[in-house]
Amino acid sequence: MTLLFKSSDAEIEQAATLLKRGALAIIPTETVYGIACDERNEAGIERLYQIKGRDKNKPVARLVSGIEQIIAHGGQVTDTLKKLIEKYSPGPITYILDHPEYGSMGYRIPDHPVALKLLTALDAPLMASSANKSGEADASTCQEALVYFSEDQIDFAIDAGPSTLKRASTVVQCSHNSLEILREGSISRAEIMRNLNER
Repeated sequence: MTLLFKSSDAEIEQAATLLKRGALAIIPTETVYGIACDERNEAGIERLYQIKGRDKNKPVARLVSGIEQIIAHGGQVTDTLKKLIEKYSPGPITYILDHPEYGSMGYRIPDHPVALKLLTALDAPLMASSANKSGEADASTCQEALVYFSEDQIDFAIDAGPSTLKRASTVVQCSHNSLEILREGSISRAEIMRNLNER
Protein backbone atom coordinates (compact mmCIF):
# COMPACT_ATOMS: atom_id res chain seq x y z
CA MET A 1 0.00 0.00 0.00
CA THR A 2 1.33 3.42 -0.96
CA LEU A 3 1.58 5.86 1.94
CA LEU A 4 0.43 9.40 1.16
CA PHE A 5 2.29 12.25 2.85
CA LYS A 6 1.76 15.98 2.79
CA SER A 7 4.67 18.26 3.59
CA SER A 8 4.95 18.71 7.35
CA ASP A 9 8.43 18.59 8.87
CA ALA A 10 7.60 15.30 10.62
CA GLU A 11 6.41 13.72 7.37
CA ILE A 12 9.51 14.90 5.50
CA GLU A 13 11.73 13.35 8.17
CA GLN A 14 9.77 10.09 7.92
CA ALA A 15 10.08 10.20 4.14
CA ALA A 16 13.86 10.63 4.38
CA THR A 17 14.12 7.67 6.76
CA LEU A 18 12.13 5.45 4.39
CA LEU A 19 14.29 6.49 1.44
CA LYS A 20 17.45 5.58 3.35
CA ARG A 21 15.95 2.11 3.85
CA GLY A 22 15.39 1.62 0.12
CA ALA A 23 11.94 3.08 -0.42
CA LEU A 24 10.76 4.28 -3.82
CA ALA A 25 8.76 7.51 -3.76
CA ILE A 26 6.78 9.94 -5.85
CA ILE A 27 7.93 13.46 -5.05
CA PRO A 28 6.96 16.98 -6.16
CA THR A 29 9.12 19.45 -8.06
CA GLU A 30 8.25 22.72 -9.75
CA THR A 31 8.45 21.09 -13.21
CA VAL A 32 6.69 17.72 -12.96
CA TYR A 33 6.35 14.99 -10.33
CA GLY A 34 9.24 12.56 -10.11
CA ILE A 35 9.91 9.02 -8.96
CA ALA A 36 12.94 8.92 -6.68
CA CYS A 37 15.17 6.86 -4.42
CA ASP A 38 18.20 7.41 -2.19
CA GLU A 39 21.18 6.99 -4.52
CA ARG A 40 23.10 5.24 -1.71
CA ASN A 41 20.62 2.35 -1.46
CA GLU A 42 21.16 -0.40 -4.03
CA ALA A 43 17.71 -1.94 -3.49
CA GLY A 44 16.01 1.38 -4.22
CA ILE A 45 18.15 1.89 -7.33
CA GLU A 46 17.30 -1.60 -8.62
CA ARG A 47 13.58 -0.96 -8.19
CA LEU A 48 13.76 2.43 -9.91
CA TYR A 49 15.46 1.00 -12.99
CA GLN A 50 13.03 -1.92 -13.08
CA ILE A 51 9.89 0.20 -12.82
CA LYS A 52 11.09 2.68 -15.41
CA GLY A 53 12.31 -0.09 -17.73
CA ARG A 54 15.60 1.76 -18.07
CA ASP A 55 18.94 0.39 -19.25
CA LYS A 56 21.17 0.04 -16.18
CA ASN A 57 24.11 1.42 -18.14
CA LYS A 58 22.24 4.69 -18.61
CA PRO A 59 22.68 6.99 -15.57
CA VAL A 60 19.63 8.55 -13.91
CA ALA A 61 19.84 12.24 -13.05
CA ARG A 62 20.29 13.43 -9.47
CA LEU A 63 18.32 16.06 -7.61
CA VAL A 64 20.69 17.99 -5.35
CA SER A 65 20.38 20.78 -2.80
CA GLY A 66 23.12 22.95 -4.31
CA ILE A 67 26.45 23.10 -6.10
CA GLU A 68 28.17 21.72 -2.99
CA GLN A 69 26.40 18.38 -3.47
CA ILE A 70 27.34 18.36 -7.15
CA ILE A 71 31.01 18.78 -6.24
CA ALA A 72 30.82 16.17 -3.46
CA HIS A 73 29.21 13.72 -5.89
CA GLY A 74 32.01 14.14 -8.43
CA GLY A 75 30.32 16.33 -11.02
CA GLN A 76 32.92 18.34 -12.93
CA VAL A 77 32.13 22.02 -12.35
CA THR A 78 32.92 24.45 -15.18
CA ASP A 79 32.80 28.24 -15.41
CA THR A 80 29.75 27.95 -17.68
CA LEU A 81 27.99 25.82 -15.08
CA LYS A 82 28.70 28.39 -12.37
CA LYS A 83 27.16 31.13 -14.52
CA LEU A 84 24.06 29.06 -15.23
CA ILE A 85 23.58 28.09 -11.59
CA GLU A 86 23.96 31.71 -10.52
CA LYS A 87 21.22 32.72 -12.97
CA TYR A 88 18.82 29.77 -13.02
CA SER A 89 19.21 27.57 -9.95
CA PRO A 90 17.38 26.51 -8.04
CA GLY A 91 15.18 26.05 -11.07
CA PRO A 92 14.14 24.00 -14.09
CA ILE A 93 17.52 23.22 -15.66
CA THR A 94 19.21 19.81 -15.61
CA TYR A 95 22.97 20.11 -16.06
CA ILE A 96 24.80 17.24 -17.78
CA LEU A 97 28.35 17.24 -16.46
CA ASP A 98 31.47 15.14 -16.95
CA HIS A 99 31.82 12.55 -14.18
CA PRO A 100 34.85 10.36 -13.40
CA GLU A 101 32.79 7.24 -12.65
CA TYR A 102 29.73 7.53 -14.90
CA GLY A 103 31.23 9.39 -17.85
CA SER A 104 28.49 11.97 -17.56
CA MET A 105 25.79 12.73 -15.00
CA GLY A 106 22.75 14.99 -14.85
CA TYR A 107 22.09 17.24 -11.86
CA ARG A 108 19.23 19.56 -11.02
CA ILE A 109 18.64 21.88 -8.07
CA PRO A 110 14.83 21.96 -7.82
CA ASP A 111 13.02 25.19 -7.02
CA HIS A 112 10.46 23.52 -4.80
CA PRO A 113 10.36 23.91 -1.00
CA VAL A 114 9.26 20.32 -0.33
CA ALA A 115 11.89 18.79 -2.60
CA LEU A 116 14.61 20.93 -1.03
CA LYS A 117 13.43 20.06 2.50
CA LEU A 118 13.58 16.38 1.58
CA LEU A 119 17.09 16.71 0.14
CA THR A 120 18.22 18.49 3.30
CA ALA A 121 16.70 15.81 5.53
CA LEU A 122 18.25 13.04 3.42
CA ASP A 123 21.63 14.81 3.25
CA ALA A 124 22.36 13.12 -0.08
CA PRO A 125 21.34 13.39 -3.73
CA LEU A 126 18.11 11.79 -4.88
CA MET A 127 18.21 9.61 -7.96
CA ALA A 128 15.11 10.82 -9.80
CA SER A 129 13.24 10.36 -13.06
CA SER A 130 9.87 11.63 -14.25
CA ALA A 131 6.97 9.82 -12.58
CA ASN A 132 5.42 8.30 -15.67
CA LYS A 133 5.75 5.33 -17.98
CA SER A 134 7.96 5.67 -21.03
CA GLY A 135 6.11 7.48 -23.80
CA GLU A 136 3.30 8.68 -21.52
CA ALA A 137 2.55 12.27 -20.51
CA ASP A 138 4.43 13.83 -17.60
CA ALA A 139 2.53 14.02 -14.31
CA SER A 140 1.92 17.50 -12.93
CA THR A 141 -0.04 16.26 -9.89
CA CYS A 142 0.55 13.49 -7.39
CA GLN A 143 -2.71 11.81 -8.45
CA GLU A 144 -1.63 11.73 -12.11
CA ALA A 145 1.67 10.14 -11.10
CA LEU A 146 0.04 7.46 -8.93
CA VAL A 147 -2.10 6.29 -11.86
CA TYR A 148 1.01 5.05 -13.66
CA PHE A 149 2.13 2.68 -10.91
CA SER A 150 0.64 -0.12 -8.85
CA GLU A 151 0.55 0.11 -5.04
CA ASP A 152 3.30 -2.48 -4.65
CA GLN A 153 5.67 -0.44 -6.84
CA ILE A 154 5.63 2.83 -4.86
CA ASP A 155 6.17 2.95 -1.08
CA PHE A 156 5.03 6.53 -0.53
CA ALA A 157 4.07 9.70 -2.34
CA ILE A 158 4.33 13.31 -1.21
CA ASP A 159 1.38 15.38 -2.40
CA ALA A 160 2.31 19.07 -2.49
CA GLY A 161 -0.34 20.16 -4.96
CA PRO A 162 0.07 20.76 -8.71
CA SER A 163 3.48 21.51 -10.16
CA THR A 164 3.73 25.20 -10.99
CA LEU A 165 5.51 24.88 -14.36
CA LYS A 166 3.93 21.61 -15.59
CA ARG A 167 6.76 21.16 -18.07
CA ALA A 168 9.97 19.16 -17.92
CA SER A 169 13.30 20.83 -17.26
CA THR A 170 15.61 22.17 -19.93
CA VAL A 171 18.64 19.88 -20.31
CA VAL A 172 22.01 21.55 -20.85
CA GLN A 173 25.34 19.81 -21.36
CA CYS A 174 28.25 21.67 -19.77
CA SER A 175 31.67 20.19 -20.36
CA HIS A 176 35.08 21.81 -20.81
CA ASN A 177 33.33 25.19 -20.66
CA SER A 178 31.27 24.38 -23.75
CA LEU A 179 27.49 24.38 -23.76
CA GLU A 180 24.88 22.44 -25.71
CA ILE A 181 21.11 22.53 -25.22
CA LEU A 182 20.00 18.89 -25.38
CA ARG A 183 16.31 19.52 -24.63
CA GLU A 184 14.31 22.70 -24.51
CA GLY A 185 11.97 22.74 -21.56
CA SER A 186 10.73 25.36 -19.14
CA ILE A 187 13.58 27.73 -20.11
CA SER A 188 14.16 28.42 -23.79
CA ARG A 189 17.41 28.02 -25.68
CA ALA A 190 17.23 31.68 -26.72
CA GLU A 191 16.95 32.92 -23.14
CA ILE A 192 19.88 30.82 -21.95
CA MET A 193 22.16 31.92 -24.78
CA ARG A 194 21.14 35.56 -24.36
CA ASN A 195 21.99 35.57 -20.67
CA LEU A 196 25.32 33.84 -21.20
CA ASN A 197 26.30 36.24 -23.97
CA GLU A 198 25.51 39.25 -21.78
CA ARG A 199 28.26 38.29 -19.36
